[in-house]
Amino acid sequence: MAGFPVFGRNTPAVYLHFYYGAPSEHQMLLSEDGGDTWLERTSPFQRGACYGPVFAGESQTLFLSCIHLWLYNFIGIERSIDTAQTWNRVWSTTGIYEVVSSPSFVTDGTLFAAVQLGYEPPPLPKLIASFDGGDTWQPRDAGLCNMVVNSVALSPDFDHDRTLFAVQNGIIFKSQNAGQSWLQVYAEDGRQCEDSTYTYSHDLFVSPNYAQDRAIFWRNRGVLYASYDDGLSWQRLTRSTSVSNVAIRRSPAPVAALPEPAAPASQPSTGASSTPGLTAGYQVFLPLVMQRGPQPLPLTIFASLGASNTPHRSDDGGITWTPMSLPPAAEVYLPLVFASP
Repeated sequence: MAGFPVFGRNTPAVYLHFYYGAPSEHQMLLSEDGGDTWLERTSPFQRGACYGPVFAGESQTLFLSCIHLWLYNFIGIERSIDTAQTWNRVWSTTGIYEVVSSPSFVTDGTLFAAVQLGYEPPPLPKLIASFDGGDTWQPRDAGLCNMVVNSVALSPDFDHDRTLFAVQNGIIFKSQNAGQSWLQVYAEDGRQCEDSTYTYSHDLFVSPNYAQDRAIFWRNRGVLYASYDDGLSWQRLTRSTSVSNVAIRRSPAPVAALPEPAAPASQPSTGASSTPGLTAGYQVFLPLVMQRGPQPLPLTIFASLGASNTPHRSDDGGITWTPMSLPPAAEVYLPLVFASP
């Protein structure tokens, strides 16, 4: 289920994309009044493995990514510009794991997509990009490993800094020119590039305040981590190894400033300064050595934690977590139905 804000409305547009049966039949519904009523919409492939929809800014444009899976071979990227009433396939060469749109899609028409490897003859681009809303696509993987791109995350200020991140099996890359070139910034356990078509459980998230805090978040095999230096080093945020459904937003209210750490004692000068205009003493402030642990940030993080997928909320960037009380579920009791013999 995906909910998107709609200009001029107090309630979001909510899309419910589900499947049933074997082989599965897909169905998509749309609610524009908070779930009170639902409209039937179309799913482009009635028998396929398609994920989404992904919402592209205030354009109301939707995208679906479709992959090879078992007996399903309906692959590519589907686009809708009429609230999922009709779909148009804009990429059909390979399966696609993920489609990510620029925060400024309305003006720059930028999209990135992670390519499914292992089904089509190599060589294949690992990452493709479109700068015209999906009409045309081009490779954007120069400098990446020959592995599946597990997750892509764009800076909230992408239209200015052209920055995005990608992760490939524990190796994180950064680009500052919209994917024309990539720089490796972190390798988990010293991993090296290798030929691989396997998809790992990785998700990247860029802080909404990235221009100020340089923070990115990483869900790596069920654990949520944070980096405060563009991915060079990481801090673990959750004890749970079953983290899912992560969403990171700016905190809804200002967070009180944390007290500054006490500065080390000043060291007196051993002699008078020979430079005119300077005082006779000077102070040296040394950074804290071996400071570790996550840093509090004015960010609200929602995530499901534990084997029971209990919803939790953190209002300090992942330092502390509080279980959320969900609305009571409506119980409906149906009469017994007797089938005639």
